[in-house]
Amino acid sequence: MAFAAALVDGIRAGRLSLPRTWLVAPAALMVAAAVVSALRAPDGFAAFIATVRIGVGVLFFLTVLLVADSRENVRWLLAALVAGALAAAAYSTLNRVINPPEQLFQYFQQYRMDILAERGIAPGSPEEELYKIRMLNDFLGTFSHPNVLAAYVGLGVLVTIGLVAPHARRLRPGSPFTFVSAAILALFAAVAVYVVGATHGRAAAAGLVIALYFMIVMATVSSRKLKAVLLAAPVVAGAALVGLLAVTNTAPGALASLRFRVDYWTATAKLIRSHPWFGVGPDNFGNFYLSVRLPTAPEQIKDPHNFFVWAWAELGIGPALIKYLPERGVTIVEFIGHGVTLSNADFLNPSLYTRVMAPIRRMHQSGVRLNRVFNPQTQVHAMADLLQQRLGVQYQEFEVERSLERLNRLAERIAVPEDRYVACHNDLVAENFILLDEKWASQHRTPVYIIDWEYAGMAPACYDLGDLFQEVRVPRQNEKQMLEAYCGTDAFDQTLYMVDLYKPFADAYWFLWSMVQRQISAKSFDFYNYGRVKYENMLRTFEFLKSEYGEKI
Repeated sequence: MAFAAALVDGIRAGRLSLPRTWLVAPAALMVAAAVVSALRAPDGFAAFIATVRIGVGVLFFLTVLLVADSRENVRWLLAALVAGALAAAAYSTLNRVINPPEQLFQYFQQYRMDILAERGIAPGSPEEELYKIRMLNDFLGTFSHPNVLAAYVGLGVLVTIGLVAPHARRLRPGSPFTFVSAAILALFAAVAVYVVGATHGRAAAAGLVIALYFMIVMATVSSRKLKAVLLAAPVVAGAALVGLLAVTNTAPGALASLRFRVDYWTATAKLIRSHPWFGVGPDNFGNFYLSVRLPTAPEQIKDPHNFFVWAWAELGIGPALIKYLPERGVTIVEFIGHGVTLSNADFLNPSLYTRVMAPIRRMHQSGVRLNRVFNPQTQVHAMADLLQQRLGVQYQEFEVERSLERLNRLAERIAVPEDRYVACHNDLVAENFILLDEKWASQHRTPVYIIDWEYAGMAPACYDLGDLFQEVRVPRQNEKQMLEAYCGTDAFDQTLYMVDLYKPFADAYWFLWSMVQRQISAKSFDFYNYGRVKYENMLRTFEFLKSEYGEKI
């Protein structure tokens, strides 16, 4: 509002030096973009909000044009930028000193369940992992992202040097102003180096170093030829270093990061060509990225619930993400008004199998990579450790240790390496499927939506299918029909065998999960009997594997 008021006042006073048409055209374009985005983009509300943000930025830019009508006013604006950068650096540093992440994490561990309940985060979910990661690593002050803070502080340092250095060069060595200038620069530089380092903003750090080098060359070298050589030298040296690293493979991590950026930029260029004007913007870029992502792109998606909802919406698997607020534990997705939640009884109907299995197949074949790995054997052991060691609970009526030994023997038979894992849901209960009414299916991207991605991660595809079969509990013939709808007849017997081997892992995980929830959950649910049923299903599956395949477990 302040920017808008300044703009209106500048126009009224006749201080705006640009022709009036330069104001009308951007305003008309912003209004048109807002309307078109709201109508054309699949997530119109987010697109409209992005347009409003851009509008505020344009107002700010025009306000700066109004004020920057003299050399002194320009210097005042730059000084304001320096003051803001210094304040951001000081605040973020002071906040880290007063509230060190280790102390915050200790407090979180002490009151974990209360904090998670207050924020609406499920214990053991990806949201909790994300919350802990941000608690220990995020260094962002009042900004939305650490990289933004690093870039702003680095820019402030460069502007400070640009403002102070010319004055300092004209003064005597013993001048008080020279001493004060040097002190300000030293203090700001020290704080800036700490802040940029704490944010882990490598691009900001590299940009700051390169900019300082260029400033020094431009200020101290008078010869044009020497200046050109010194300015070109880092570019040539950088290219040579990248080539050397690629040939010798001495820094695979750095090269992987560089390749990731090249792949990302290449895919982004394709996306811009396919949507040059309408439909894609800052707030919904993630919805469309997977459609142009290169097969070789090595990116790792750190937040399953956030990006999975976006990705599956774009691939026609889940409803569109409207807004995700991890700090509040809130996810807002598209409302599906013409569908029904499935039940186990619905999975007895073979006519649904093609529609139900299609989104599962698309998910497994999507090529999405997640940082969260769901290794069934590891997850079962981790849940058993949480129950027996950390919570100190023993259930004598269940043979937990013997079951773990039997699962270990099964895992030796399976031996699927983690680099062959695919993106999985890992909680395919019947109630997580929404079947659209046939009258309205044509207005949606898929006839069946999958919801609730809290346990999503990289896992064996056959584990995901085994979990589905153990949840819906259909007869053997129906399982085979569902699997045929998933993969056809190619390698059907081997796929069915692998799915069967993974079934007891799913039952074991949810059995142990239920017993853990019985200790820590505030919900009024019969976790004990729910888990007992899972345990009994696991034992029956062990016997089935012995009789069907002769597995000695």
